[in-house]
Amino acid sequence: MKFSSLKKFALTMPICAGVFGMLSAHATPTPLQIVQQVKTVFLIAMENHNFTQPTPTSSPEQIFANPAAPYINGLITPGNASAMQVSYATKYYNAGAGVHPSEPNYVWSEGGTDFGVDTDNDPTTASGNVFNMPHLTRQLNTAGILWKDYQEDIQLSASPTNSVSGTSGTTINPYYGTGQYAYAVKHNPMAFYTDTHTQNVYSLTNFLRDLTNNAIGRYNWITPNLYNDQHTGLSSGFTYHGTAYTGDQAAVAQGDNFLATLVPKIMASQAYKDHGVIIIWWDEAEGGDTTSYTIGEIVLSPLAKGNAYASSVVMSHSSDLKTMEEIFGLAFLSNTIPASETAASGSGYNNVATVNDLSDLLQAVPVIAVQQSGVTLTNGGTAPGFGTVNVGASATRTFTITNSGLTTLTLSNVVVTGANTGDFTVSGITLPASVVAGVSTTFNVVFSPVAGGVRSSTLQITNNDSSHNPFTLALNGSGNTAPVITVPATITVAATNDGGNVVFFTVTAHDAEDGTITPIVTPASGSVFPIGTNIVVATAKDSNGFSVTNSFLVIVQAPNIVGRQILPGAGGFQLTFSGPSGQTYEVLASEDLTVRSSAWTVISSNIFGSTNVVFTDSDAASHAARFYHIKSP
Repeated sequence: MKFSSLKKFALTMPICAGVFGMLSAHATPTPLQIVQQVKTVFLIAMENHNFTQPTPTSSPEQIFANPAAPYINGLITPGNASAMQVSYATKYYNAGAGVHPSEPNYVWSEGGTDFGVDTDNDPTTASGNVFNMPHLTRQLNTAGILWKDYQEDIQLSASPTNSVSGTSGTTINPYYGTGQYAYAVKHNPMAFYTDTHTQNVYSLTNFLRDLTNNAIGRYNWITPNLYNDQHTGLSSGFTYHGTAYTGDQAAVAQGDNFLATLVPKIMASQAYKDHGVIIIWWDEAEGGDTTSYTIGEIVLSPLAKGNAYASSVVMSHSSDLKTMEEIFGLAFLSNTIPASETAASGSGYNNVATVNDLSDLLQAVPVIAVQQSGVTLTNGGTAPGFGTVNVGASATRTFTITNSGLTTLTLSNVVVTGANTGDFTVSGITLPASVVAGVSTTFNVVFSPVAGGVRSSTLQITNNDSSHNPFTLALNGSGNTAPVITVPATITVAATNDGGNVVFFTVTAHDAEDGTITPIVTPASGSVFPIGTNIVVATAKDSNGFSVTNSFLVIVQAPNIVGRQILPGAGGFQLTFSGPSGQTYEVLASEDLTVRSSAWTVISSNIFGSTNVVFTDSDAASHAARFYHIKSP
């Protein structure tokens, strides 16, 4: 920064203490608004176990309170550390009476009906289970919304429409450590529709890579193989947390282990943290299609009501489908449900348009958005820099926080942390601060470097948006060490033409931004000084707070005398000044004091050394009036 344009004060825009009291409360969010907060969906399909049933330990055993499923039960236990972002359904029932075996439920998850087909066969025209009807992923395709279908062990199959199972000597499953594999098409819902039967389908081995590289879809269906989805126990059984399980309980433990391994990895992803939702879904009721048999439906999300909130709202597979269509702004599917497939209550049907969605499992949340100079900033990113600021001066940036969520955003702290915390100061806000939905507020960060070079810190905004708490930004700027005139500072006129005297000599401070000139040393008009007179420049400041030790302008004006000349041996007008060794400087000249410094002519430039700079303008005699401006860097 040039010292002639340096402003030695900072502008701030403080928030009035009463501003939030003038803001009206936001209307109560609707269920649609609540589910539309979701940005990314991960649905994990599990198999063949009731959540609760009349006889808990009958075969297959229920999941609730099952010792072979400690992770799942931890999710639904209030106070458990893993339950903090969990809600679950207590009245989630079979899609419809007689919707069995597994395959019709997966078909239903896409189409809102099973079309009356009750088989587990791979899709073929002969089996009647290939459908050219409206369905969810067709709608997503039409809307241009990316979806992905992850199927474990599908890479071992000839095609997504062909089931495969066996034991491999080279492909060892990372979840249970043996070579047994089993891909079942009946658990791949997209495989039964003509337009998506081979589309966007990937092996589960691709999932974590896609998750890390942010290459997932907005809607992601995940089906474990038959051993990891609790369908089938491994032939050798499964030892879990020190207990050896066989048969169905081994299957339960295998699935619990799978979820305990995969779910935390999803929760660690940016896609989950930024308003993502994980749905753990079981396919069908076992033993009956009445309200005595509930199916597991567990939701994990920063949007979840949390702490294992137990919803008593009646739900089914159509509820998930309705919720997906609400999230992505799609029309409700209306495929016909067979007359015999009534809801678990014994009357009515689970039509997509009329069932309850999953909104009772979620809650309205605040959403923090931060801008600076109209630029939207990314959590964990870098704010626009402060540029170069002189040591002892300052620059201010104003940040705007907008609550784009559905409920009040609370800012509990705004602080600067990191390396150069003393260089950055937060101002203009009283904490804690409340920002109602749809409203913005501002605060300032003032950069006042205490030393030269790059200066950096981190701005940390603590708030109640769990997806972006804390919201952090890297701050940076550069400090510039101001040049100084040697003390006692002197300006020496070496020669003029008026009988060996200087005529009218002035030292001023010059503001190149607005062109104002403020005299620092001003002899009376017509005063004369002997050649070689030293005029001492002290640390006086002008009305704008400029110190002449940082930037000065020398005005030398001689009378218009015909035949004017420089005295022999003098060589011209001469100045002596100094600055920090190694720092650049320029000497500029102009015949018009009213023009901005950008229009002045650079007549000398160099680098300060260890001794004073003695500058001579040999061309001074050819100008009736000439003004000199010294600036650095």
